[in-house]
Amino acid sequence: MRAAFLVAVLGLVACGGAQRAAPADPQACVVGSYEGRGLDEAGTTWTLTLSLRIAGPDVVGSYHWVGSDGSVGDEQIRGHADCAAGTFEWSGSTATGGSVTEEIVTGHYTGTITSDGLAGAWNDPTGNGGIPGSFTAQRR
Repeated sequence: MRAAFLVAVLGLVACGGAQRAAPADPQACVVGSYEGRGLDEAGTTWTLTLSLRIAGPDVVGSYHWVGSDGSVGDEQIRGHADCAAGTFEWSGSTATGGSVTEEIVTGHYTGTITSDGLAGAWNDPTGNGGIPGSFTAQRR
């Protein structure tokens, strides 16, 4: 019995001990590319593409928006996701584009992580003229 135990211990020492998998990033479930649709409170429908990745402790990415009112724009976002809770929250840091009469503004986004993508809402906490709305996006 002692000999079997000693052989097992020596085997672990010789192999560098038991190998443990590195802990998975608790936000990794949102990493990837998405396509979706949104609707704001003014009645504008939006198509969107969204790309997300992990950068340090944050989820970062970019939305590309195309509105039924002729608006087109890009927005860089930064925030967090909680895969265990199935929620996300991020905010726009910069936005470019718009329409002839209005610019795309940064938004604040909250929502849930679904089995095939994201479902959420946005608002403009800065008061820069953003119109609240909601969106769904499916993983590509």
